[in-house]
Amino acid sequence: MRVGAISALLLITAGCAGTVQGSTGPVAKSPAAASPSPVPTRDPSRDSMPLVADVMARGSLHSFEGGDDHITFGIQNRGRDVQALVIDAGPWLQEHDIAMFTTNSCNFETDPDLIVCGPVYSGQGMSVVVHAFPLHAGTFHYEVRFFSRENGHLSPILDASGRQSVIGVDELVDPQGQQVQGYVPTPSPTP
Repeated sequence: MRVGAISALLLITAGCAGTVQGSTGPVAKSPAAASPSPVPTRDPSRDSMPLVADVMARGSLHSFEGGDDHITFGIQNRGRDVQALVIDAGPWLQEHDIAMFTTNSCNFETDPDLIVCGPVYSGQGMSVVVHAFPLHAGTFHYEVRFFSRENGHLSPILDASGRQSVIGVDELVDPQGQQVQGYVPTPSPTP
């Protein structure tokens, strides 16, 4: 009797194991190790190409004195390698204090005021986000120019028509305390 019970128990256990194995379906194969993305590198064979790119700027058009303001500059390189992207936003930089969350791969130079970022190789793009606090109230118009720093001097980045890329940026900065016209804060609830 005992041998029969033990045999039955072994058969039930074996059947359960078979059922569990059968219900798992095919075994998933682990994906092949992804090959690392190639790191863009400078290509001196492209040095004879013109320095041409599509550039853009967008950001806060209306802010307030001392408030959070930001602007994003972008470039899509269509020509030879940009060895070091230089953005001349001088007057905009002079009217703003740089804040946290600004693209950390760029440096800010003074005299003249420039934003200096790394290389943008042929066919590559880059976005530069600058967070800042406007220093003065008023209506402002800025012109932003893009360059490649090559062998210690600035070479203008051209647009598709062959002219230097220049972007106009307009900004309205309200005096502090007039951030949102007509806004009346709701009183906080009392405990």
